[in-house]
Amino acid sequence: MAEIGVIIYVVFYSFFLFAAIGLFFYRFIIKPYWKTGADNKQPACAQRVLFFCVLCYTLAAFCVFLGLIMYLIFGFPTEGATASVRSALTVFYFIALFLMLYVWIQRIQITFTGSAYEYSPRFLLITKGLFWSVLLLGLLATILFILNDGGNSEEGTALSTVVVIVSGLAGIAFFALLGVLIYTFIARLNKLRKIAENRLSKISESGDYDFESLEVIQKLVKLQLKLTICSVTAIMTSLFAIPLAITNDGFPEFMIYGPDCIIGFICMYLTIKANAEAYEKICKFCIITCNCCFNTTTLDQQIGHHIEVHSRSLQTSQTNANSSNGSGSNDGITITTKDESQGQTVGPTSITATDQATPRPSGKHRVDDSMPVDSVGLNNEQSEITERETTVKSENSQI
Repeated sequence: MAEIGVIIYVVFYSFFLFAAIGLFFYRFIIKPYWKTGADNKQPACAQRVLFFCVLCYTLAAFCVFLGLIMYLIFGFPTEGATASVRSALTVFYFIALFLMLYVWIQRIQITFTGSAYEYSPRFLLITKGLFWSVLLLGLLATILFILNDGGNSEEGTALSTVVVIVSGLAGIAFFALLGVLIYTFIARLNKLRKIAENRLSKISESGDYDFESLEVIQKLVKLQLKLTICSVTAIMTSLFAIPLAITNDGFPEFMIYGPDCIIGFICMYLTIKANAEAYEKICKFCIITCNCCFNTTTLDQQIGHHIEVHSRSLQTSQTNANSSNGSGSNDGITITTKDESQGQTVGPTSITATDQATPRPSGKHRVDDSMPVDSVGLNNEQSEITERETTVKSENSQI
């Protein structure tokens, strides 16, 4: 009965594995994503990190497949080829895991670089320091574990105690890093959502229809939503998989690492801008769930509707102004026109060069020049100028 369950598991796992292998060859070998128009501005370092991360996840997933086949054929012996496959799985998995964490740290660093929402250098330094601490402590614990005869030596020795202490510190730093990354992505998404709501509310009240700035906020919220979904999903699966694999040594270890490798691969794959359509389909449930918590989808629809409605209103006002005022510039001169056919004089119309270049809406939508310009809650005009002039680097350099 147990073998039938393993066979069913292998069949389903094989489907996802070979689908992932096909996607890897298509997006990274046959048609590399960094050569497409959407991602060709991505930094070379980010391209390499993502490539090797996805490659290691693919190799680790394939090692899991080999281990499952060996279990069905040989009953999963603890020595020989099975031990080699298990060692290869461990190496590829943890390399992919650390590269995945580094990808998210890069995302935190480059997503808002040059904008009003850029993270402080101190925070980035602390995050990177925590990452390198985890890496170095993990390597040191591995070396000491090997020197300690793979944990087979007598317990209570000085070396065994050092191994336990270093491993504990590495584990604490590792889970602390995971917690920091999860909190950072969720907190930034919530902050951008509040900024977008505040901007939309003030625009409606003041009539200052800065569509360009509003569209930037809209893109940032959507981008941060995608990063939050992918990063939290990948990190949380590893957060549960690693303790379970450690406490279930042997064959169950393969069954635990397998789904985690596939999920890690998918999350990395969906961060690529060229795969936006796949992200919308695969993560639809997550997007709906985030809308319940952060109102992101509803807010995106409100912003889109607001821009569409008032863009048409401004275009209509501009058309009416052009048709009533005629062509040419009067530089603020008051003109009185006469309708020859009706013999009536039309009232004076004051036209300025500014009004001709940028017609303003009338009635309740008219811009009040006395209203202060909203700068996304930062009360800093320069921050808003930077936001408008700076192309969202993460949109042009998707990882």
